[in-house]
Amino acid sequence: MGTKPFAILNMLCSGIGSFGLLISDGPIDIFFARLITGVAGAGWVAVSLLFASQFKKELLHYASSFMMGINGVAITISTLLSGRLADLYGDKTPFLASLIVSVLGMIILFWAKYEKPKKTNLSKNKIINLLRNNVLLRISAIAIGFHFVTFGVNFGFLPILIENLGGSKTNIGDITTLSQLAGITGMALSAWFISKIGIRKTIILGSTSMIFSLLL
Repeated sequence: MGTKPFAILNMLCSGIGSFGLLISDGPIDIFFARLITGVAGAGWVAVSLLFASQFKKELLHYASSFMMGINGVAITISTLLSGRLADLYGDKTPFLASLIVSVLGMIILFWAKYEKPKKTNLSKNKIINLLRNNVLLRISAIAIGFHFVTFGVNFGFLPILIENLGGSKTNIGDITTLSQLAGITGMALSAWFISKIGIRKTIILGSTSMIFSLLL
């Protein structure tokens, strides 16, 4: 099937989850709607692979860096606007905006350039060898830590702390946005660092920066 159908399905899940949050009137509704948006979040892999397929193999790290940078910019802008939308037009307005963006994204993906990949046989031994790859395991562990910091701190603990301190939804959006700016800068510069000091040192530099920020 390739990645394009999964990328479209990802946007569909995002739209359904956003609609569920828009019409929710209790914690159970919110839970299941958020569950669907979580599935959409996992679909980021399909979108990334579809985007990377537009580039030559030797430029894949630039494609990855660019994709993460665009994703960071989109999250930052939406976070900045959502607080203001909630304060001006009601708490559920950002979910309506998310629904509209999801539908637009799905429509655009239908016209995305896509070449159906050749069928490859993936044996059990290949999968086991892949899972035993030390570099892959280390990078995966770092990625888990990165996502924990991003979603557990920036989008989880930080907004609750700001609200408990008496901040408005606009304040939450602004402060959360500021916390994303350094991440966007790092994403934009990652390809340059890889070309200068290599992948391993770039990963170490990023991990060290993340740990240092948590200690502060």
